[in-house]
Amino acid sequence: MTIETRVSADGLNFNQFGKRYRKVDGDEKVTGRAVFGADFTAQGSLFAKIVRSPHAHARILSIDTSEAEAMPGVETVCTAADFPSEVSGDVDTGEVEIGIQFLANLIMGRRKALFEGHPVAAVAATDIHIAEEAAKLVKVEYDVLPAVTDPIEAMSPEAPLLHEGLIATSLSGSADQPSNIAGHMEGGKGDVEKGFAESDVVIERTFKTALVHQGYIEPEAETVHWRADGHMDVWANSQGSFPLRQNMSNLLGIDVSKIKVIPLEVGGAFGAKNTPRVTPVAAILSRKSGKPVKIVLNREEVLKATGPASGAVVTVKMGATKDGVLKAAQSRLVFGAGGFPGSPVLRGMQTIFACYHPSIPR
Repeated sequence: MTIETRVSADGLNFNQFGKRYRKVDGDEKVTGRAVFGADFTAQGSLFAKIVRSPHAHARILSIDTSEAEAMPGVETVCTAADFPSEVSGDVDTGEVEIGIQFLANLIMGRRKALFEGHPVAAVAATDIHIAEEAAKLVKVEYDVLPAVTDPIEAMSPEAPLLHEGLIATSLSGSADQPSNIAGHMEGGKGDVEKGFAESDVVIERTFKTALVHQGYIEPEAETVHWRADGHMDVWANSQGSFPLRQNMSNLLGIDVSKIKVIPLEVGGAFGAKNTPRVTPVAAILSRKSGKPVKIVLNREEVLKATGPASGAVVTVKMGATKDGVLKAAQSRLVFGAGGFPGSPVLRGMQTIFACYHPSIPR
């Protein structure tokens, strides 16, 4: 292989820039030796399929798994009743910290389904096709409730309330009653109204961005073995092995020292594989069956039930002089995170005007 060294326009050599390097993991990737989440299967593994809500907002009245359990090849099933009923603490989702109880309810719906595709049960069988057929036999009775997808409409007092225990917090304190607003932040510098008064031109616009999925090639794929001695082995294509271990400990009530995470290759993530959505389900099924359990999501499940970037409604008002000097800027950002908290409100507030300085002509 020829290694080519490039120089800058002024003839200076650089240690790193302008040079070609052999990728450390290149050989494993191009020869197919790299092991991704779906490639790994532990000896004696069961294969699981998640039962998901067809409704965007519904109360779960009952779940009957008896027909699925009676199907030949099915080893076990689980619902929210098999998970710890209460957990405490916070979890870092990669963009923002949220209460871990919200994450627990996201992983497996307990009293409500809060988005189309929300897990409500799971089936583990000796073959993935058996698991898929058995999942169709799980009977869930729903009381379908009104659903709102627009974040502005969701903030209205008349909008259907998703979480009875969600109290909005801000730097100045907490709200008096539950609402669909997960958090509120406000900050500023200088006299904005004075800046607008000194401006020759003031423009105000509102922009809307859609909730968008990261579109990584490889779906979530996890294998978990919760052994009889109380220790747990996790093979995961997660972006963070140590946060995953801590989150599993908090979610399932198992000491972190008993959890071993073996990282597999990650075929794309872009920030979306920080939050454990599949791993705890595989863990509960493994504990109930006594065998390793593997879950691989399909593309439809990835798009419906993982972690897309929040949509937003952004109103921006800016004032400037005729010479192009910015005198004032003001914005209102409303993020729509879906059925659960987790929008990057703080980062949005910190960065929206990061590229502008009032003393520099534009």
